[in-house]
Amino acid sequence: MLDPWVRGHLDQLRAAADRGVAALAGDTLCHVDVRADNLLLDATGRVHVVDWPWACRGPAWLDTALLLVNVRLHGGHDTEALLRRLRLTAEVDPIALTGVYAGLAGFFADSARRPPPHGIPTVRAFQQAQADALLPWLAARLR
Repeated sequence: MLDPWVRGHLDQLRAAADRGVAALAGDTLCHVDVRADNLLLDATGRVHVVDWPWACRGPAWLDTALLLVNVRLHGGHDTEALLRRLRLTAEVDPIALTGVYAGLAGFFADSARRPPPHGIPTVRAFQQAQADALLPWLAARLR
């Protein structure tokens, strides 16, 4: 079932997502799935990013912006303040960021409705949780 807020703002979300897709041009190697379980901390405190099946080229700010979805999901931080403060996202057009988040929320919500892939029974619930974390953020950003 489609979230009532989404249903009422579908045209606005669709237009935002189109702007987000246009903002994804770039030549930086992007992981596009940076989240807590894809980061390993070694004994020296150095962080290693693992699990790269979705790697692609995109804007330098993309992985930072996507990591904030995971931060938002787990709570405890002001993700809007982080967007403004972090070096890679501070100068990014807020309309472009909103569009990327709108497209991502749509992707997660749509994917969550599908049967789980073989061997990954919890992925659909996780995708729904990410969509659920993004929707209130989008509602605030689109005001």
